Amino acid sequence: KRFEDIYHCHHLSSDIYNVSIRNINAFNNHCAIIRLLCHFGNKIYNISIDEIIDGTPTDHPIAVEDGQRTACCVKVGENGYHRNVPELGCKHGDLSNIRISNVFSNALTAVNLNCTARDVIIRDIQVGEKGINAVSASLVTGGKHTALDKKSNTTYLENVLIDGVFYRSEQENATPFFFNNLTVKNVHIRNVNASCEELVCNLQRCEDSEQIIYE
Repeated sequence: KRFEDIYHCHHLSSDIYNVSIRNINAFNNHCAIIRLLCHFGNKIYNISIDEIIDGTPTDHPIAVEDGQRTACCVKVGENGYHRNVPELGCKHGDLSNIRISNVFSNALTAVNLNCTARDVIIRDIQVGEKGINAVSASLVTGGKHTALDKKSNTTYLENVLIDGVFYRSEQENATPFFFNNLTVKNVHIRNVNASCEELVCNLQRCEDSEQIIYE
């Protein structure tokens, strides 16, 4: 049996809300330091995540080997874990009102929006020389971005603000933002200080890409 089967309290709501997560310094292989996962009709909302540091030592091999580094400092949503029944996965509105701020990352991506979410504010993201993306909206598995065709991707982002990105990656072909094959509505990006010419990778695969506004 799975965790949610064993520990479920039938007289209580299974939603998760009004949670603050602060002051985390960690690193790992392949996965995320913090993940917000909801399926089976459960909801996660009113979440505040602040001061998250990917503390990978500079001489540690996972700092430089793609696929072995920390995949995400913060991962919002997940396209898996629905027992191979997509209808039981996260629906639009299940993940909402998420606040993420003050993230320092040498990970593949500082903040990954992996599933459908709305009303998300991401502020003050710093990407070090070994990082790849500040914010990505795509499937991340095994520590790498996985390209999806439109049919298999359910990512839909609505009312997202990304405000304040300081980007200093020295990795080849790295970009502050990676948006792959998703649908967006009312996404604003502003105050980006980047050490590269290209801000976005794979924007051409996004539906309604004109809804991504740079200020």
